[in-house]
Amino acid sequence: MDLVSRQYKTKDGAQITVKIWDTAGHERFHTMTQTFYKKADGIIIAYDITLVQSYQNVTTWLKNITQHAGDNVPRILVANKVDLDDQRLVAKADAQKLAKENNINFYETSAKTGQGLEECM
Repeated sequence: MDLVSRQYKTKDGAQITVKIWDTAGHERFHTMTQTFYKKADGIIIAYDITLVQSYQNVTTWLKNITQHAGDNVPRILVANKVDLDDQRLVAKADAQKLAKENNINFYETSAKTGQGLEECM
């Protein structure tokens, strides 16, 4: 599991600290993530557009988040690796539909190129 912690200034000048815990979807972190959900101010559910299993796990993550974080914690669905669109196995329309059904925002990004990251964050 990786932790990224950075400080940012918001548009209104407030200083915030952002901590991103990346579990990479590994089941072995399942019990730990339940604790993180309770303390989270926002949750990003990310999947790899070139890996169907990654996308299929999103439904499970959403259920776990709802159960342990409650409905008031903002969450977004993020498709990653759009720089590999020629290798895409998960249709954008499917993810958009899932996001709409769960009343969450959806973004497509590339961690490699930075595409979509500004809008997502």
